[in-house]
Parts: sequence; C-alpha cells; structure tokens
Amino acid sequence: MKVIQGLDEFPVDLAYPVLTIGNFDGVHIAHRRILSEAVSIARHNDGTAVAMTFWPHPAQFFAPGHKLYYLADEQTKQQLIVQTGIDFLVIVPFDRRFSEIESGDFVRTVLLETIGAREIVVGFNFSFGKGKMGNARFL
Repeated sequence: MKVIQGLDEFPVDLAYPVLTIGNFDGVHIAHRRILSEAVSIARHNDGTAVAMTFWPHPAQFFAPGHKLYYLADEQTKQQLIVQTGIDFLVIVPFDRRFSEIESGDFVRTVLLETIGAREIVVGFNFSFGKGKMGNARFL
C-alpha cells in the first residue's frame, strides 16, 4: 500500500479507481467490510482500491477542546488498512479550507477530477461537504 499525504500528491491515471472514504478510526469490523468491498470491486475491474481518510479527525477540528479517544493510533490504523488489500491510502489534512468545500464541489473536484473515482463505497451513515450536506444518496 502506498500512503499519500494530501490530495496534491495523488497520482493521475490510476486503473479504475474504486474509492472508499471515512475516518476509519480503529478499523473495526464494519470498516474492514467497507475497505474489503472497495478492494473486491477494484480487483473485479482490474482497478485500484483507494481509501481516503482525514487528519485531524473532523470532530477534533470542529471541537478542538474536546478530547477524542482513538481506538488505534495512526500507525496501527495504517497497518490495519494494509491488511484489507487497499492499494493507496490518501490522508487529507482536515483544515478550515477543506471543511468549507460544498458537497457538489467535493464530488466534482476531489472525487472525480483528482481521484477519478469510478465507484465509491461508503458506510450507511457517511456524510460529507460543508454542513454535512452530502451523503450516500447524494453520491
């Protein structure tokens, strides 16, 4: 697995990118299922499995005084993600600018233009974009 720090370093022209997005804090059974599903779809299409996560955790960004307890540290999280067969792990810096991206712009500029996602695998409670206005149905 190749770890990429930030979207600016993301390679272009990956074969059939299948993307999964989440914090994956702890990489528990549900996370592993989502990650493995992205890998399965990518392999079925001779593609590339990509996982996107964020640092710091968005909850920590929006409530910096609130202490978050992580199930796994970043190194352990990466090791657990490797075990699922993901090809690329993109760690996006979660900052003010990123937090203000509207849902539609996120889909267009990040998911389609930057990553070139052909399919996206997310959990049932996934939300994204400014004000959490995007969700799986929106995708």
